[in-house]
Amino acid sequence: MKRVLIADDLEEPRALYVTSLALAGLQVCRRLKANDRTAAIPIIILTGNTLPGVRDSVERAGADGFLARPCPPETLVAAIRQHTADSGGGACQGHSLC
Repeated sequence: MKRVLIADDLEEPRALYVTSLALAGLQVCRRLKANDRTAAIPIIILTGNTLPGVRDSVERAGADGFLARPCPPETLVAAIRQHTADSGGGACQGHSLC
């Protein structure tokens, strides 16, 4: 599986990417969780879409966490810590936010 990092310091283009990726976001989650090499990667979905059934869809896709926007940064950091605590530091190791 190829890895891609998209970084943009402008909000408008970033929002376009987020919208595009969100449409495929649950499929990506399913594929990552179905692959033995990536199944242990914690996936936390952060979305403004809180329509009925969204949380259930996210859980069925295999996501480890679901947060609704607006989400205070400390809530996101707490979720990251919760889902990386057993991995000996995981993705947060060495970063000041975690």
